[in-house]
Amino acid sequence: MIIDNADDVSWGIKKVLPEGSQGSIIITSQDSQSRKLVSRGCEGLRVDIMEPLEAKALLLQHLWWSPESVAEDLQKACDMVAERLGYLALAVDLAGAHQDDLLRSDYSHRLSATDKTVWTVWDTTLERLERRYAELQPGLLLAFLARFSGGVVQDELFRLASLAISTVRKELYDGAVELPSWLDRALTADGEDWDSYHYRQSRDLLVRYSLLQRIEGEWLGVAMHGLVQWRARKYQQDQLWDKWYVVTILAECVQLSKEDTRPQFRRHALAHITEVGWRYLDKLEVEDKRKAFVWRTIGRVYYCEGRWKEAEELFVQVMETISRVLGEEHPDTIIFSIIT
Repeated sequence: MIIDNADDVSWGIKKVLPEGSQGSIIITSQDSQSRKLVSRGCEGLRVDIMEPLEAKALLLQHLWWSPESVAEDLQKACDMVAERLGYLALAVDLAGAHQDDLLRSDYSHRLSATDKTVWTVWDTTLERLERRYAELQPGLLLAFLARFSGGVVQDELFRLASLAISTVRKELYDGAVELPSWLDRALTADGEDWDSYHYRQSRDLLVRYSLLQRIEGEWLGVAMHGLVQWRARKYQQDQLWDKWYVVTILAECVQLSKEDTRPQFRRHALAHITEVGWRYLDKLEVEDKRKAFVWRTIGRVYYCEGRWKEAEELFVQVMETISRVLGEEHPDTIIFSIIT
């Protein structure tokens, strides 16, 4: 018996598997947990990265051509697609099987021929996940994680942010900017600790389908293939991604300054800090008097990490902003000047 594309193990496929000792069962799936369908155990075979020549041959096979019979320019195009897909076997196979899907969409007119193929591969996987797990909204979490510039997004980052997110929302936007429900659930705090249940549900689903990779070590986290990141950043681009990102990073920094037990995480936190200049904060509709909160918060983390030049530059901006907004004789201006 062959069960192909058993990507959703929740619909009861286990009930139809034969229990006899004769014959064999072959199951193909994107879900790394699918081997649990066979109660008496089975041999798992992971199809991972292909050799470049193998990937090109697989792409050409879908076009009914062999590498020896096609023009050099087409071979180069196939090599480019395979490289962009990271030589992942399933991605390359999907590229060959579904490359016409995107040609009928409006967005395709803005993409190169190579990008059309790459887009189709990851679009197929994301649409499937969103359809099957609508309540978890994994595509939105993936799009949010794609905004992080540090390579690895650590679980500790979400823990820290969850404990100070309400404070930052009040300081930055006076509570006017609401977090979407999926992000609010991911950053839920249970008393003095992070309730990671909802985040783990969506994260683990993305890991199961190889859209994220679990990173072990001192700070557990996730990373994603550059191609997946590229695709995810184009998902629902009309959302307030930059505002949610800045609020989350600032919440992480606020809580990090309160806790002395894990100072070694500071350098990881700083890796996720992006542009926080005047123009960028203006774009995010941060009022001038609240910009000082942003620079003071990040400057404090820089200072504690020993990066005094960056800290000084931010503290000078804070001082100039407070003096201009409140006046040089205002108590807050004088106090901050003394502290600095």
